[in-house]
Amino acid sequence: MNGPDGTAHWPVVIILHIGGFKGGSFYQSLGNAPEDLANAGFYVVVADYPLAPPNSIKGQYAIQQRDPTRSGRYPQQTRAIEAVVDAAKNDPHCYHRLVGVLGGSAGASHAAYIALDVSFTNGLWPFWTDTARPKCVACLSGQYDFSDREMDVYEANDFIHNIENYTYTTNPLQQWMDSPIALVGNTALHGFIPMYCLRASDDPGSPKTNSDYLWYTMTQNGATSPNLLMWEVPDASMDHAFALWSDYTQDNPDFNFRVRDRVIAFFTQYLHD
Repeated sequence: MNGPDGTAHWPVVIILHIGGFKGGSFYQSLGNAPEDLANAGFYVVVADYPLAPPNSIKGQYAIQQRDPTRSGRYPQQTRAIEAVVDAAKNDPHCYHRLVGVLGGSAGASHAAYIALDVSFTNGLWPFWTDTARPKCVACLSGQYDFSDREMDVYEANDFIHNIENYTYTTNPLQQWMDSPIALVGNTALHGFIPMYCLRASDDPGSPKTNSDYLWYTMTQNGATSPNLLMWEVPDASMDHAFALWSDYTQDNPDFNFRVRDRVIAFFTQYLHD
């Protein structure tokens, strides 16, 4: 199948896996998302990224032993993903350097982070500037404020453990500074790219307050629809990340649109120019 220009070039969608920042891999828990996006006319790249202890991906453990500062903790995961975005834009299969990112859980947090990261690496790896950001990102069950503690005990224990391990600090202020939400004020000076954030109403791995804080902070800094969309699937759902893919969204009175349909339409809008 040819791309939008009639040749073998397609817009790229990078998919980022779940795993609490310390686990998971490119072939786990993605459901039908890669196949559905490929069938919708996207060149799909399912990416690994460095993992925080106690786990690692292929080749990472040896690096950790040689250089403990390269543990896979913040900001090494987001930097590696930014390098993947840069590589995707320069891939000969990529149509007009158009790249979107879809993440689930920890991967959704990373998708939000790189959407908001307008830092400048001054020509160094991962070759990042505000213009290097993807065209758009979709986040399924993301965590956006790592200092958030307004959740029930079950959620809090797992959430806090993962965040302390990933950021390697118990200081809530430092955790906030390492969060996607901390980037919003500076991002506003450069402009927001479209972000589509979805979660289940009772998602235990993505606290509602996290989404509420992100919404408030971004709107206070000038983000509006269509550059910020945030929806929940119907009440009483506890589905998490890519388990949401076939769920119905709550943004239509007839409940006849699934998360899959909404996300594919979102990427089509911004990547099939």
